[in-house]
Amino acid sequence: MSFVDELIGKEFTYEPYDGFCPDFSEFFDKLKFPDNYASLNPKPSPPIKGSSWYSPSYEYVVVWYESSLVFHRKNTQAHVKIKLVNLNNPTYEKGDSIRLSTLFITVPIDILHYFFIGSVWKSGKAIKQVKFNEYLVTANQEFEGKRDNVSYSSFFDKEKHKYNKPFSPNLYTIESDCNNYIYDENQLIKIQQNDKDFIIHPLHLFSSHYGLSASIKRILVTYNWDEVTHRFHLNENEPSIFPAKHVLLPKYFVKKDSIFLYHLKYSEVTKLRTKILNNEIKFSHENQKPIKVPFWHDQEVQLKLRGIELENTILCAEIIGINQPVGDDITLVLHRNKKVDKENSQSNENEKVITKTYRREVNTEYLGTKITDSEPDNRTSQSIKRRFEELGQKRIINTVNVQHQNNNPTQTKVIPPNEASELGFGDHYGSEGKVGLAACFLDDTSESKDLKLFKLWDMAQEFALFNNGKAHWFTPNLGFRNDDDLVFLSLEHDTAFAYPEIALVIRIILDDEKFYIIDFSQKSHDISMSGIAYKENNNEDFISLDNTQSSKLMEIICEVILSEQLPTEYISQQNEKEMKIATFKHPTAESSNWVYNGISKLTKRILMK
Repeated sequence: MSFVDELIGKEFTYEPYDGFCPDFSEFFDKLKFPDNYASLNPKPSPPIKGSSWYSPSYEYVVVWYESSLVFHRKNTQAHVKIKLVNLNNPTYEKGDSIRLSTLFITVPIDILHYFFIGSVWKSGKAIKQVKFNEYLVTANQEFEGKRDNVSYSSFFDKEKHKYNKPFSPNLYTIESDCNNYIYDENQLIKIQQNDKDFIIHPLHLFSSHYGLSASIKRILVTYNWDEVTHRFHLNENEPSIFPAKHVLLPKYFVKKDSIFLYHLKYSEVTKLRTKILNNEIKFSHENQKPIKVPFWHDQEVQLKLRGIELENTILCAEIIGINQPVGDDITLVLHRNKKVDKENSQSNENEKVITKTYRREVNTEYLGTKITDSEPDNRTSQSIKRRFEELGQKRIINTVNVQHQNNNPTQTKVIPPNEASELGFGDHYGSEGKVGLAACFLDDTSESKDLKLFKLWDMAQEFALFNNGKAHWFTPNLGFRNDDDLVFLSLEHDTAFAYPEIALVIRIILDDEKFYIIDFSQKSHDISMSGIAYKENNNEDFISLDNTQSSKLMEIICEVILSEQLPTEYISQQNEKEMKIATFKHPTAESSNWVYNGISKLTKRILMK
C-alpha cells in the first residue's frame, strides 16, 4: 500500500503540528469555491491548472512541490507551488479510473518551511502533521569536488530523454497519480547511508541550508548576482577593522546568517556555487532547465530529518536540523549611532531633527496579524521564527559594535508608525500603508516564558499589594492594564537582530506619588542591562497619552536605544534639582524585589517588600 493510500485510508498516526503556525488563509482562499458558482455562466475553473476548488472546512495534507524551484515571480516576491491532497474527499471517479483530489497553492518562498510534506491544513492553518521517524544523515566530505555518497537524480531527464527512478512512485501515490512523478524534473538529492537511499527535495535543502533568514532565499531567487552582492554587503568593509576578515549584517537578517555570508564573501567554493545557482534560477523560466541545488561548502554536512519509508528508500518530509561548517571565528559588524557630547560639538542653526521610529508593541509570541500576499508598504516589521536544530560544533561569532558619530543629537523626535493590519513579504514600497514586513527565520532558540520581565511584573504586583498601591503595565495602543497577558514595546528597528528588542513599562501609584518602571530584554533570553525607575512630578505627564511620541517615556527609551544603556550623563542631568531617575539591577535572591530596589531610591516614604 502506497503512502498516499495509507493517508486516504487513515492508516497513519498524527501528532500536533510542531511549533506555532501563522494564518496563511489568503493563499488558500484564492482557490475557494465561489459562493455564486451555480449562477455563473460560463462556469469558472480553479485559477491554478490541475487544482480542485478549495473548501475551508476540509483538511488538506502536503505531498509534493512543482518541478520548477520558483513557480512564478511577482515584483520582489518569489512563489513556489505546493501540492496537497484533500483528506475529506481524497479521490473521485473519472471514466474507469480513480483520480486523486489535489489542491495546488502558491506561497512566497519565505514561508516554504511551514509547508513540509505530511503537514495537515485546515482554514489556512496547520493543525497537525503525520508522525514520521527521525533520521540523522551525513553527506560525506568532498574530495576533488565530489561526495562519495551523494548524487542527483530526477524522474525524467529532459536533456537525455531518459527515465530514472529515485524512488518508486507506486510506493508513494495511487496508480493514476504515478505519471505526475514519472515526468517530474526536480533534481532530487540522494544520500546513501547504511544500505538506504535518503531522498531530499531540492526545495527542502535550499530553504534549510542557505542561511537561516528567509530573506536570503528570496533575494537569491529574485535578483541578479550584482544585486545579490549589493544586498548581502559582500563588497563592503568596515574601515576601522579592515583588512581583518568580517561581515556586515543586512537588514532583517539574524546573527547566525553571518556564517553563510562569511563563506560567501571569503570562500571561492561558496561564491562560485551560489553564483551558479543564482544564475540557473534566474534563467530557469527561459531554458526550462531543472535546477540543481548544491551544498554550498565542501565539508561534511549532517542533517536531521523526518522521513517516509518506501522500502529501502527514505523520502525526506522535512529537514529539522543541520550543522554549519567549522572554521575561523567570525567577526560580525553591527553599526550603531553614537551621540556627540553637546559641549564638545559645534552648534548648527540649521540642525535637522533626529527621527527615531519605534515599532508597534508585540507580545513575546507572534501577534496574530494576518499574512497577506502583498508586499510591505508600512515600515513596521515582525520577526517570526520557526524552531530548527543546530547540529554539530557551534561556530563562534564575535560581534563588533561600530559606533558612527551622530553630530546632531540635540533634538529627538519619536514617530510611532501607522498600525499594520497585515504582514507581507518582499521589498518595502512606501511606509504609511497597512502591510508590514514579516521577517521569517529558522532559529534554535525558542521563545521563553521565563524572561525577567515576567518576574518583574510579579514583583510589581507584590510591591503594590504590600504598600497599598496599584500596579499597571502600559503600551500606547492598549493603555494601562493590570492583567497577566503582558504586551511589550518592540524596539526592533533596522534588523532582526536588535539590542534590546523589547521593553516593559509599569506604573506604580502609591497615594499621591506615581512611579514608572522600565526594563528591557531580548525576546528569547534575558540580557545584562539595568532597569530604570522614574518618579513623576505632580505637574508632569510622563506618558503623554495624547502625544506619546513627545513623552518623557519615549525620550528615555530613545536614550537606551542609541547607547544600549541609559547613559550616566543623562541620569545626572535629570537628577540635578531632585532625585527623579534611578537604575536597578536584578539580583536572584528570593528576598529581593527589583521594583522596591528602584523606587526606594526615589522616595522618602517607608516601603514594604
